[in-house]
Amino acid sequence: MHEDLCRDGEQVGDHSAVRTHTRGSPAPQRTGTFALPEGSSPCKRCCG
Repeated sequence: MHEDLCRDGEQVGDHSAVRTHTRGSPAPQRTGTFALPEGSSPCKRCCG
């Protein structure tokens, strides 16, 4: 997945993510990175 990040109608960065579904796991995991002018920020969450 890839999305542009906008503020006040102007693109200020982007976001890329991958969602992984594992057999036997109740919730998929999502790992991504926000690329902003100040640098990148990784993120990880479990979707329920």
